[in-house]
Amino acid sequence: MPALRANIHGMHPIEIHALTSLGVIRIDGPEAAGFLQAQVTADLRGLAPGTSTLAAWCSPRGRVIALPRIGPIADGYLAVLPRELCGSVQERLRRFVLRSRVAITDVSAGLAVVGISGREPNADVGVDVDAERFLELLVSRIESLP
Repeated sequence: MPALRANIHGMHPIEIHALTSLGVIRIDGPEAAGFLQAQVTADLRGLAPGTSTLAAWCSPRGRVIALPRIGPIADGYLAVLPRELCGSVQERLRRFVLRSRVAITDVSAGLAVVGISGREPNADVGVDVDAERFLELLVSRIESLP
């Protein structure tokens, strides 16, 4: 799929790329934070909404199984990793749930991972980007694609 080019008023031109090789696993539930914190190498407790961190999920012997980018959502976390690993990582993570109140779901089919390239929006003019308006425009452009 070719890049979607966007010229939004007050912003530098950007390109939006569909990263189809990446998938998403959702880890949610009342004990998601503690469960996931015990499974990966990164400190997830300090992550603010809208941020993410790279983490390693390792075998008991310390060998890296996956390097997901993990970000918080309202009731849990999203982990972005290569799509071909989503099924096996989901299955292996479920083995550690035991009695924890946690759900682990591959949500790749319902979410698109995109990359945005270009100069930092409004860096040289000091104007804040209206993120809500930007997302509305982005969604309307993506929905209009063939």
